[in-house]
Amino acid sequence: MKKLQTLLLSSVVGFLSVGYTTDRFEQSAQADQAVNSAQKNIFDTALEADEFRVLTAALSITGLASTVRDEGPFTVFAPTDAAFYELGTDTLNDLFNNPEQLRAVLLYHVASGTLTTQELSQVDFVETLTGDRLRVDTPVGQIDVGRSGRALIRNIFATNGVIHAIDTVLNPNVDGPDEHELPSIVEIAQSAGQFHTLVRALQVTGLDTALSGEGTFTVFAPTDAAFARLGQHVINDLFNNPHALADVLRNHVLNEHTTRTLHDLRRGGFALTLGGEYLNIFVNHGEIRVGNALISSGDIEASNGIIHVLDDVITNPRGH
Repeated sequence: MKKLQTLLLSSVVGFLSVGYTTDRFEQSAQADQAVNSAQKNIFDTALEADEFRVLTAALSITGLASTVRDEGPFTVFAPTDAAFYELGTDTLNDLFNNPEQLRAVLLYHVASGTLTTQELSQVDFVETLTGDRLRVDTPVGQIDVGRSGRALIRNIFATNGVIHAIDTVLNPNVDGPDEHELPSIVEIAQSAGQFHTLVRALQVTGLDTALSGEGTFTVFAPTDAAFARLGQHVINDLFNNPHALADVLRNHVLNEHTTRTLHDLRRGGFALTLGGEYLNIFVNHGEIRVGNALISSGDIEASNGIIHVLDDVITNPRGH
């Protein structure tokens, strides 16, 4: 294995010494590649391209080549050879001589599912196969990933997913969301201007303390207008009965090992709420419903979870 790593790294460094350029990428920057490589998996698609020699060598060394060849679907944010060379020869040597560390780096560039430009434009981050989050921004005409990475060629389709060629090697300690800078779920609700009733309900029931602490909460947050649809009589009854109000609120919260983004929710299914009810999640014509309520917007990131905005209060977790 050591000999194989040395040979592969030698070829990589040798390739650098003959003056690799990114002219073709620069000419193609911000251009979608809409060719569907229907007969090629992710690994073989990358292998046939001239720009991913270091990446495919790294995938082979770490045993991940078979994963992105045979499993999926995946979205791969694929650093070009030039991106790897930016790390410097010493760092490349260290990575290739430490397959476990290299494997972790590679897994941070892969997310489950096929996330095209269109789908990435609807989220603020994606969860990678390491379990860490990767920030995503989609200014008009481009995809930015991490702190400074940019997709040079987007939507390179394969049979088991999609590749976005990027101009940097990502680091979870640098390119993830700044969770320490983010407000908590309750702080976001307090400052948003559309959750006054929800905030008051959390305070009355004492749930504001829980949702201000550490966690990976997914909160389905009814707006003031959503509460108003219940009618003032129902609202009064709930606020006069904090236990009943708390039961309603708990059915708007998931506390799982990870948060559920809009992308995750589009898979449908059921989720167990803090209230012990199974919440039906279903998608119809692109709209996501949880129980009887429609998600009007989402992926509002907090230090302790994520918020999705509802146009109704969940009164029937099973829906309708």
